[in-house]
Amino acid sequence: MADIPPLFELLENAQLISASRIDERRVLRLSASQLSDIGAEAAIVTRAEALTCEIGSMTHSATLSMGGGTQPCANLSCRIRHVDQLVQFAAFYSDKVYIHNFLSNHEHQPHSGYIPSLEERRYTLLDDLYVLSRLRPLIEAGLIVPVTSTTVLIKSCYYAWKFE
Repeated sequence: MADIPPLFELLENAQLISASRIDERRVLRLSASQLSDIGAEAAIVTRAEALTCEIGSMTHSATLSMGGGTQPCANLSCRIRHVDQLVQFAAFYSDKVYIHNFLSNHEHQPHSGYIPSLEERRYTLLDDLYVLSRLRPLIEAGLIVPVTSTTVLIKSCYYAWKFE
């Protein structure tokens, strides 16, 4: 059996997922600080600096929406539809597709504008876990790689890791 990717190991250690099952009850009981901690830890295990740069004609970077993000549509069915398209693309045409690690979005509370309630944050994480579980087989196979973008980018890897 292959090693479990660090992102899924984190989620399993937090008892949010178990193999392919999401513990909805546990997710919906997380505190604000636990949500932030999960986001921070997810950002650490998927930071761009830790990746080996692999640029090639069959290596791609997905847009935020195609990678399962919440923009422009945060509805779970939209997000699932997009990642299903990405899965097909990655399986048929790519050696590797980098996506934004949307779990890292839980690391910080917004400092201006709309601030979601704790309940909204919990349900967003739950949706994120459903999207991530849809991508899990290709993440485990190394075809899809969640990455947390940073301000430090290696110039030759810029296009593969740019998510902003």
